Amino acid sequence: MKLRHRSAAFAAFILLLAGAAGRAQTKKPVPMKAVADPDSLANLPECVPSAPSGYPGRQCVVTIYRDAPVSPPALLVPPGTDVFVKVLNTRKNEAVLFTVATTRTTPPDVAGAAVKNLISPLQTLVFTQRTQALDGGDKIVTEQSAVADTLNSIQDQIRNAATLLTCLSNYQVAHQTEEGAYTCSQADLIVTRATFDNQKKQATDLANKAAHHHLPLDEIDDIEPDIAEATKDCLAAAAKAPATEQDAQKKPCRAADDRYKSNQARLKSGVSDIQKAQSALMVSVDTLEAWLKASKNAPDAIAYQFKSSKLINMVVTITGQEVVNKTSSPIATVTINTQNTNWVISTGILFSNLKFHTFSNAPIIVNGKPVLDASGKVTTVVTRSDTSPSVVAPELLVSYRLPWISRFTWENRCPGGCSFLVSGGVGANLTSKTADFDSGFSFQFGSLLLTPTVHYGRDNRLTNGLTVGQQLGASPPTLPTENHWVKKFGIAVTYALPIP
Repeated sequence: MKLRHRSAAFAAFILLLAGAAGRAQTKKPVPMKAVADPDSLANLPECVPSAPSGYPGRQCVVTIYRDAPVSPPALLVPPGTDVFVKVLNTRKNEAVLFTVATTRTTPPDVAGAAVKNLISPLQTLVFTQRTQALDGGDKIVTEQSAVADTLNSIQDQIRNAATLLTCLSNYQVAHQTEEGAYTCSQADLIVTRATFDNQKKQATDLANKAAHHHLPLDEIDDIEPDIAEATKDCLAAAAKAPATEQDAQKKPCRAADDRYKSNQARLKSGVSDIQKAQSALMVSVDTLEAWLKASKNAPDAIAYQFKSSKLINMVVTITGQEVVNKTSSPIATVTINTQNTNWVISTGILFSNLKFHTFSNAPIIVNGKPVLDASGKVTTVVTRSDTSPSVVAPELLVSYRLPWISRFTWENRCPGGCSFLVSGGVGANLTSKTADFDSGFSFQFGSLLLTPTVHYGRDNRLTNGLTVGQQLGASPPTLPTENHWVKKFGIAVTYALPIP
């Protein structure tokens, strides 16, 4: 960033921006005069979620608005990148604090990933459930099911309250569906104070109601004696049976007791989860109330500089601490992940103009009739069949990103980032049943790679002087062939895979 004719304070800021990158991550405050200057940080490009090749000048800026805080997506940058985090419209009665937590990542295993990703990864499903349906169908289970319905109803209220608070924190208007649930609308934003106040009241009222909702603890405890009594009566009845039949008649008693107690355990687990959610709701409401306070003594803007380093990821947590009572409220979280390698492993499919030739002895036909020799046998001629295009799948490419032509602004503005790479790979030719090789330059758009390649494949050719069209008589020999390496043009479409 080149700025001229500035004050001494701003000159110090220039030195800060142009400082040499250290090997470890750093955190430095930006002078307030420099932050207030309209041409300082404003000249830096905005940080985007994925910029594996970096930015011009190796610098970018993240802007957080205190009056409408939204945490940006996790940032992916190369080592040595200066990320400036700027908070605008800060409150006058609070100090804005930046807390950094770092984690170290393991070096990427490019070779291992290339081998591992030849096999399709397994898919896993993660899902959440409400209080599960209870087993059985007698009087006790009916009582337990009624308690489960009450817990599910409270869970619905907690879920709705959490949604309303989420909508409010994103400055989005909440809408209720026909089923009674709430959703946030990104197309319907809070733009007036009155709308905000109405949304806040709706969210806090429902949150307080859900957080203070009484749980059916007595109902759960009242079921315990019924279980004990039912089990006791069942075992007593079984004891009256002949001695040889008592064990068989006690088994249903024990099975029913296990079922009742399993249901009780589910109910108590549901109660524990709800209590945790209620506590979280109360904390959220308290944080919201503190977040709405205002004063006139804090600066309007503040910024810090963070430098990424190899194998180190950073999570910058921004909070506002009220000056009088020291109440802290979260503003945003900025996650800075380091791109530890420029290698990319991708897999997909390749199409090539390589023609695969097959040869055969075909009968000679003239005017619709086979030509016969003196002995009355059908004469033959050597023919060739071509299969095109050649399809290579799966195709595995190992690519190296070229940072010096991949960090322009238009490339970073691509969804997921764009970059140029040099690639080489191997794949299975589905036509010739051989392993073919490819090399070329790739263009990456997000996780998709488009690669015009030089395709190194094998061409099947006749040997021993045989040619297409040659007549071999009525008893032709087996046609001798051999493979020859050839270079053809191909297009590969592959998808980038994660490197552990």
